[in-house]
Amino acid sequence: MKKFLKAVVATLMAASLVGCSPAKKESTSTSDDSAKPKRIALVTNKVGTNAFLTQMIEGLKDSATKYGFEASNVECSDTSEFSENIRAYAEEGYDLIIGGGWESSDPMSQICDEFPNTDFALIDTEVDSDRIKCISYNEQEGAYLIGALAALTVDGESHLYGGVHVNEGPGSWKYRYGFMEGVLSQDPTATFVFNYVGSYNDPAKAKTLAEQEFAQGAKFINAATAGGDAGIFEAAKDKMFYTSGQDTDKTDPSNPWVVSSQIKDTYTTIMKIIDNYYNGWNTTNEEKDNIGTPQSRGIPTWFILPKEIAKDIRFSSGGFRFIQAGPAEILDKGFVQVTMNIKDYTKNPIYRIMETVKMEAKRWGVKVTGCEIIGATPFAALADSLKYYLACDGIKDDVDAMSMEKVVELMIKYLGLTDFDVKKVLEANI
Repeated sequence: MKKFLKAVVATLMAASLVGCSPAKKESTSTSDDSAKPKRIALVTNKVGTNAFLTQMIEGLKDSATKYGFEASNVECSDTSEFSENIRAYAEEGYDLIIGGGWESSDPMSQICDEFPNTDFALIDTEVDSDRIKCISYNEQEGAYLIGALAALTVDGESHLYGGVHVNEGPGSWKYRYGFMEGVLSQDPTATFVFNYVGSYNDPAKAKTLAEQEFAQGAKFINAATAGGDAGIFEAAKDKMFYTSGQDTDKTDPSNPWVVSSQIKDTYTTIMKIIDNYYNGWNTTNEEKDNIGTPQSRGIPTWFILPKEIAKDIRFSSGGFRFIQAGPAEILDKGFVQVTMNIKDYTKNPIYRIMETVKMEAKRWGVKVTGCEIIGATPFAALADSLKYYLACDGIKDDVDAMSMEKVVELMIKYLGLTDFDVKKVLEANI
C-alpha cells in the first residue's frame, strides 16, 4: 500500500435553480404590514453532526443578519413531523419555507397549494410542482472525480471498490453511479460492493459496514453517510484503507487515509435561495438540464433515462396534465424504471402513458421490458386501454362483454404486467 498520496482534491458541486418559479406576488399589504420583517423558516431532519444541515442553518442565520428577517428552523424525526412543521409554519404566515433535504419533498408538495401566499423552496431534490422552487446538485460530477482518484490512489492493489452510503434510493444514486463510472474510467476491470446505513447520523454502523468491505478486499471505500462518515474515517485509519469525505472538506493531516472531499456547499445554497427570494425569484421557469452528455458527466445513459422520460411526460415540462412522474431504481432486480401516478385515467388512459414511455425510450435505444401496477386498479381503466390494443391488432372482440378475468389476462399480455391478477382489480374487492 502506498506510503503517501499523490493528490488531494476537493470537488465543488454547483447548485442550480430548477423547476418552475412562482410568479412574484402583487402586494396587498398595508403600510404597517409592509414594514414588518419577513419570516423565513428552515425544516430539516435531525441535524446532529451532519455538515450538510449545519451549513444550512449557518447560512440562514447570516442571511437573516443581511436582510433583517425573522429566522426559524426546526428538526424533524419522521415524515409526520415534516408535515406538521411545514403546515404549522404556513398557518403562522411565514413568508418562505425551505425544506432542507429530500425528506421534506412529499410533505411540502402535499401542503403547498393550500397556502398561495407562502413561498416554498427545496434543497437537494426536485418535485413536480410549480409552487416550489427546487435546488439540485450535480453530485455525479464530483463523484466521478472521486472515483477516478480512487482508482489512481490504489493503483492496481485491488480491483474491488467499496461504498458506504445512506440508502439505495435517490439520495445516493448520483453519488454511487458517478463514483462507479469514475473508477471504471481508470480501472475497467473494477468491481464494486455497496452497503447502506439507512441514517444520516450513525457512525457506529457506518464503521462496521466499512470494515466488512475492507475484509472483502476493498482498498478504497467511498463514504457518503453524512454524519456517519466519522465512523468510516476511524475505520480507515485503523485498517489502513483509503476513503473520501462529503459535504465539507474532511481531509485531515492526522488521518492521511481520507484522500479527498466532495463538497456540497449548502451554506452558499441557502444564501442564494434567500437572495433570489428578495429579488423576486429572478430565475427562469425552465428546468435546467444538468446532465449533458452522460459519459462526460460521470453517469451512465441507462441511469439518467428514467429521469429524462419522467420529465418528458410531466405536465410541468409540457407533458400530460394528470400525471406525476419520477425516476426509480430497483437495485436488487438490476433495473431502473419510470414511476407514475395517473391522477385521472379517463383523461390520461394507461395505454397512452405506456406507449409514450415506450416511444421516448426507443429514441434512446432502450426497450421497455415490463410494467407493474401498484395498488387496486379500476376495472374501467384496464378495459378502456384494452380496447386500444385490440383495435391496433385489428381484433374486433367486444371488451364490454368480456369477463373481468379475460380483460386482466389480455392486459397482462399487452402491458407486460408483472405481479398482477384479478385480485388487484378494485371491483373484485368490493
